[in-house]
Amino acid sequence: MGRVFSEEFVQIYPDYYMCKSCGTTPIASPGNHLSTCLEESGQRAAFFTKALNVQVDEPVHYYKVDHNTVSDIYCVKCGNKLGWKFIRVGENQMVVRNGFVRLMM
Repeated sequence: MGRVFSEEFVQIYPDYYMCKSCGTTPIASPGNHLSTCLEESGQRAAFFTKALNVQVDEPVHYYKVDHNTVSDIYCVKCGNKLGWKFIRVGENQMVVRNGFVRLMM
C-alpha cells in the first residue's frame, strides 16, 4: 500500500468528518466538501477536494470506474476502506478532478 502518515487538523471548522469505523481519526474538513449523492444501493457518498489520514493503494491496484482511474483509500489508524481517490479523471467530468476523493458515508 501507499505511504502511511498521520496529519492533525487545524480546526477552523467546529465539525469534521471522522472515520466511520474507528471514529477517532479525522478524515476530511467540511471546507473541502464538494457534494453528497445517494447511490443506487441506497448508500450515501460524499466528494471532497482533499482527505487526510488516509492510505492510498499502490498503482498496481488502480482500477477503472466509468472513464476514471481510481484507487481505494483506507484509514491510517484502523485500516477500514473509506472510499476511493480519483487518480485520472475522464474528459467529460464537470465536478471531479484528479486527486479528489469519494468517501462512503
